[in-house]
Amino acid sequence: MMNQDRFSLETFLATAEGRTYDDVILMADSEATAAERRRLRLRNSPFAGESLGYANQLKALIRYMRYGIKPKGLSPEQVGRLQRLRGHALQKKPGRSPRPNDLCLSGSPTWRPV
Repeated sequence: MMNQDRFSLETFLATAEGRTYDDVILMADSEATAAERRRLRLRNSPFAGESLGYANQLKALIRYMRYGIKPKGLSPEQVGRLQRLRGHALQKKPGRSPRPNDLCLSGSPTWRPV
């Protein structure tokens, strides 16, 4: 799918809003793979570093979606946007309703046996 606005996480997040939990993770994984492949094609280009940074941002997004681990170096606005995206996506996750720790505002879920 490769983001048309060169390596923009904000554009990706706008595209991901309203999607299900599994769709967001699948989209981020596909986008990160495409960015890494592009980096390999552009090895000596100045865009290679941007592509790698974008891939790493998407991997951090996947970790946040799955485990609630907040990416480092984000502004409070970006963290809030990720929390809203994760909360909405978890509500749309088929087959299960969100548990209270899935939607915690601290971004660090507490482990509880189910």
